[in-house]
Amino acid sequence: MNYTWKIEVDKIQPYNLKSKQVNIIQTVLWDLVGEEGGKKASAGGSIAFNVKDGVSGSFTDIASVTDANLQAWVEAVLGNTEIAALKASIKDVVDKQPDNLVVAPKV
Repeated sequence: MNYTWKIEVDKIQPYNLKSKQVNIIQTVLWDLVGEEGGKKASAGGSIAFNVKDGVSGSFTDIASVTDANLQAWVEAVLGNTEIAALKASIKDVVDKQPDNLVVAPKV
């Protein structure tokens, strides 16, 4: 089973008066997609980061944020136990799909 993350920034706080930081990522949307033998399933959600006081620790400028950064942040919030449960659930759905399943494209 191959798993891939699809993560996109949903909401940005343009400026934080307390921290003087600009373009702080506030919310991301994520999907974890599992694929095996041409069959796919996914689980997804959103994560809202607490940016009321800005970002403490290491702040990454929005222009420098990579897909790897976003994935690491999502994985950190979800945690290993939740990710393992998501992967098991996705695998279960894929395993139950009939062979030669044709899924209509989204319009």
